[in-house]
Amino acid sequence: MITKDDTTILNGPGKREDIDERISQLRTQIEETDSTYEKENLGERLGKVSSGVAVIRVGGSSEAEVNEKKDRINDALNATRAAVDQSVVIGGGITLLYSTKVLILYKKQSNYQLLQLFEIV
Repeated sequence: MITKDDTTILNGPGKREDIDERISQLRTQIEETDSTYEKENLGERLGKVSSGVAVIRVGGSSEAEVNEKKDRINDALNATRAAVDQSVVIGGGITLLYSTKVLILYKKQSNYQLLQLFEIV
């Protein structure tokens, strides 16, 4: 479907079995490699191969209302893309909370250098 603003391609030429096979190959390669750089590259490739397509239909009672909703959706999509590009981790706040509990246990040790490190962080 082609409109003045965008193009949508549905039912691309790839077979689902071939795509699933490639996804499993990429996951295997990620598990087997030791290089962090390669893992990041393969992870990006896996994301591109396995990502699906979503259709968001926007409606409203006036053109101004529709445009406002479209702008909000674009803002949300751009925020999501930025989070993915910057490697924002879902649940990162909970991870920080749990890690501080562990760090508090280490802080109770009387290692002077370790205590200085915790004060810096």
